[in-house]
Amino acid sequence: MRPLGIVLLTLAVSSCSGGPPQPVAIDPVNDVCAHCRMVISTQTTAAQLLAPGEEPKLFDDLGCLRSFLETTPAPEGSAIFVADHLIGDWVRIEDAVITEVPGLQTPMGSGLVAHRSSADRDRDPAARGGRPYDTATLLGRGRP
Repeated sequence: MRPLGIVLLTLAVSSCSGGPPQPVAIDPVNDVCAHCRMVISTQTTAAQLLAPGEEPKLFDDLGCLRSFLETTPAPEGSAIFVADHLIGDWVRIEDAVITEVPGLQTPMGSGLVAHRSSADRDRDPAARGGRPYDTATLLGRGRP
């Protein structure tokens, strides 16, 4: 009986601990921005807010994420992911390099893009001429 009890306890504990939130895939036909309600047609300018016990909130533009967080603080334990503009991979916001590129066409016109690293930003032709954008400013008071 003892080994069976250990196995059951291990299964119960592992099913309750989901680990850190992981980004979700975006459906470019059906997913809409949680702020502006536009269809998220490209992942390279997208972001997502993952809060425990809630459906993911998806954004088509980093400016929409910023506007959302100005009025709705991220719940405790949330994670925010932004898409690397060069390759589309998800990056935790605290690890990302954010750049504001005047005149860059983003879905809502913010001109904000994210990259995994400064090296990725420097390889992205669309980020040329941009200036660093402070992540704390992007997160405002909604910082998780």
